[in-house]
Amino acid sequence: MALAALIPMALAVAGLALGDRRAARAIGRPPDAFGRGHGVPDFLGRVHRGVLAMSLAGLLLGSRSAGAARRGILAAIPGWRGVLLVAAGAALVLAAQRAMGAAWRIGIDAAPTPLVAEGLFPFSRNPTFLGMVTMLLGATLTAPNLLTAVAPGAGFVAFPVQIRPEEAHLSALNGQAYRDHAARVPRWFGRRP
Repeated sequence: MALAALIPMALAVAGLALGDRRAARAIGRPPDAFGRGHGVPDFLGRVHRGVLAMSLAGLLLGSRSAGAARRGILAAIPGWRGVLLVAAGAALVLAAQRAMGAAWRIGIDAAPTPLVAEGLFPFSRNPTFLGMVTMLLGATLTAPNLLTAVAPGAGFVAFPVQIRPEEAHLSALNGQAYRDHAARVPRWFGRRP
């Protein structure tokens, strides 16, 4: 069952790498702005990569045991729900990155980028992070072990630390348009009246 979750997570990681290359071609440099001194420290980039690596490693470890199959169908239900969460999270991450196109950045870039308010962005100001959290939680349900359990906790701490300065940057960059967007769209998910 863990292998079934490992596949969409690995595809999401590969898709993110391809999206980075597309964005790099469009802007003429790498979109990874971590460590460039623009408000988001470089260690957050390492935390994000580490969180995904921990989940992937935990799923790999989980795929080596057939414990869920031996325990019966009812015991496997949380695992299959986890697989669905991983797949849904992977789809969110890739759809968000695709919607951002050339505006895709990892961290805060000093160069101006347009405000992206289409695709998933009318429902979440941070659909990429929402997708990552969904994948991490799904991995924990699918293959509960130390690695998959620690990864979501690290993500819950690190992602908001990155989100806050990014939102301040977008507000400074896009002014009232961003503030209006933030008033309409929650940080994580939903619609405001």
